[in-house]
Amino acid sequence: MGNGCKEGGLRNGDLIIAAASPVGDVGAVGYTALVVVGRRVVVLRVVVLVVVGRRVVVVLRVVVLVVVVGLRVVVLVVVVVLRVVVVVVPRVVVVGVVLVVVVVDLVVVVGVVLVVVVVGVVVVVTG
Repeated sequence: MGNGCKEGGLRNGDLIIAAASPVGDVGAVGYTALVVVGRRVVVLRVVVLVVVGRRVVVVLRVVVLVVVVGLRVVVLVVVVVLRVVVVVVPRVVVVGVVLVVVVVDLVVVVGVVLVVVVVGVVVVVTG
């Protein structure tokens, strides 16, 4: 990143999918997205974990607000429980998303703030 991003003509709101690869033995899939916000690059590292088995599933609505103030990142997480589902089918695929947010200033490359947010997104697939 750093000077390469600065000289690459990235604009506010640009979205770049940087990588896509399996990251685990449980069918996990991860990818990295770069989002340019003002003069900073927000790196979103998303890891999707897939677990198979019977589960009591709590469906959540998660709202994540990321506010960049200087070299500091303020993350507000609001979690609302929508419903609880008791699953009795033989197979359930539960998808959990772990979101890692890294903010890098395009001018001051050494100013890196790391914030880890666990987002409880649950997807149920019956079969």
